[in-house]
Amino acid sequence: MQFATTAYRAYAIDFWGYGDSARHPEYYSLTKQCQLVEEFLNKMGIKKCALIGHGLGASVATLLASRIADQIDRIMAISLPHAAEMLSPRLVSEPIDNLVEWLFDHNPNHQAARSDAKKADRRALESVYYQVQHLAFDSLIANLQVPFLWLNGKNDMVVIQSQFDPIRDLSENNHYICFEESGYFPMLDEPSKFNRLLGNFLTFDSGQSLRDLQVKDEWKRRIR
Repeated sequence: MQFATTAYRAYAIDFWGYGDSARHPEYYSLTKQCQLVEEFLNKMGIKKCALIGHGLGASVATLLASRIADQIDRIMAISLPHAAEMLSPRLVSEPIDNLVEWLFDHNPNHQAARSDAKKADRRALESVYYQVQHLAFDSLIANLQVPFLWLNGKNDMVVIQSQFDPIRDLSENNHYICFEESGYFPMLDEPSKFNRLLGNFLTFDSGQSLRDLQVKDEWKRRIR
C-alpha cells in the first residue's frame, strides 16, 4: 500500500470477517465478498481499476474479472489457490492464533500483517476453504479477457504448488511468475523485489500483454 500510494490512489478493503469488518457469517460466501468489492467500486464511482489480491483477495479478483471485466484494467493475483488440493488442511484444523504462528515469523516486515491476521473470524476462513474447492479457477483463468499476472512463492506452505504449466495453462495476454525465496507472502518475504514488480505491473499500458513483464534486478550503486 505504501509503495502503490506514492503514484496512485489505492484502497484496501477488509473482506467480511477479516480485519475491522463486521462479523456476519451470512456474508462470508465468495459471492458476497465479490459483491462487497463491486459495490465499493460503484459507490466510489470507480469506472476502471487495477485489482491486486492475495489469497482470498486473489480469488475474489479472479471471480470479479469474469463478472465485471469492463471495470477491471488488469489483475495481480498473489498466492491464488487454483485447485482444491492446493490448500493446506491446516487452515481448517487449527485455531487462528496457531495459524498466525505458523505463517508469520518475527521479522519486522511481518508485524502489521501478523496483527491484522489475528482479527480474522475462523468461520470466514472455513467458508472460503470449502468454497474454493468447488470452483474451477483453471477454466476461469483460461477464459479471462483481462490481463492477468499470477504470482506465487516457491516455498508457500498454504497454497501447495501443483504441476502447473504456465505456458500451457495461461493465455498469451497473461503471465505467471514464481518468487524462488518466498512463501505465502511474497510482498513480505521479498519486499524490494515485489515492489519493483508491482511498479512495472502498474505502469504497463492498458491492454498490453503481461508476458512482457519481467522481474528486474535491483540496481546497486557502486562505491569505489
